[in-house]
Amino acid sequence: MVAAALLFSSCKKDLAVITLDTSNPKSAKLSATESKIVLMEARESNTAIIFNWTRPSYNFNGSFKHTLQFAKAGTNFASPINESAGTDLTKAYTEKAFNALMLSLGIPALSQGNVEVRVKSVLTDSVAPLYSNLQNIAVTPYNIEQFLYVPGDYQGWDPATGGIIRSPSKNKQYEGYIYVAGGSGEFKFTDAPNWNNAIFGDAAGSGTSGNVASPGNNFKVIPPGFFKINANLNNNTYTITKTTWGLIGDAVPTTGWNSDRDLTYDAKQNI
Repeated sequence: MVAAALLFSSCKKDLAVITLDTSNPKSAKLSATESKIVLMEARESNTAIIFNWTRPSYNFNGSFKHTLQFAKAGTNFASPINESAGTDLTKAYTEKAFNALMLSLGIPALSQGNVEVRVKSVLTDSVAPLYSNLQNIAVTPYNIEQFLYVPGDYQGWDPATGGIIRSPSKNKQYEGYIYVAGGSGEFKFTDAPNWNNAIFGDAAGSGTSGNVASPGNNFKVIPPGFFKINANLNNNTYTITKTTWGLIGDAVPTTGWNSDRDLTYDAKQNI
């Protein structure tokens, strides 16, 4: 038994010890299937772009976690949008997802913007991350907002030059502020900057029922005023609230935090 134990002990091998050498890392090499994209809502479920990258390494093949970083060109990734990819070496985006990402980055809808993309690869928190090469992409996002135009007597009943209320989530729930300086205080909604498409008004002759009908009667407010308008075309309701705006605080002379200083609206300069 002693001889067997000695034999076993002499045959046991120690595990290899690997010392991390950070002097000559091999960063990921990033590629993209597109360099210029005009995104379209009609193709929102289609794949817009696929990013692929090689596996980074030091002097051994460790397990890295990867993050795709997106930034406006020329910003040096000062405020990137980070998209986790885990240990994968590829990430695909539908047109809808990539459009939302580009809008979040601040690329204006219907305008071409230049975007830089790179991969950040992290081995452990105690080791500096590795960064891939840059991919430059020219992207034109589509608009995901819905609009209702607010023509009325206050501006000559012209939908193209009237105020606008918006539905940022494109869910038929709209909100906005309209300054009604004078006139009869009557107005309507249109879903285009003309009278040739859908027209919405009040369900009652009073113009103040809170219910929407198409084409309906004129909505009515008492001018002048800066009105907050909410319209929900899912259940055909609306609210109109007259607002006043003011400043209160240390920056306000004399009154400070004791009372607010009223602001006035300049319709010509929209300020």
